[in-house]
Amino acid sequence: SHGRAGCVGRGVSGGRDAFTERRSEGWDMRSLVRGDWKLIEDKRRGTVELYDLANDPGERSNLAPSRPDALGPLRARLANLTTAR
Repeated sequence: SHGRAGCVGRGVSGGRDAFTERRSEGWDMRSLVRGDWKLIEDKRRGTVELYDLANDPGERSNLAPSRPDALGPLRARLANLTTAR
């Protein structure tokens, strides 16, 4: 899991989406769970991770490089949630 001790975070759940944002010294992360997919963006490191929670509940296999079909819409939704605040 990607829980980070000492981080200040906020979450929003709307419909089938769950959005979380964590910011603290050294961290600037956002995540979105939609259906079976979980997207994690780390703005400070410049990384993007995508997990299929139905088949990989331990989040061990990052599918971002191999699933652009799932990644694109999730990144767009995350961007909309981030700018809508």
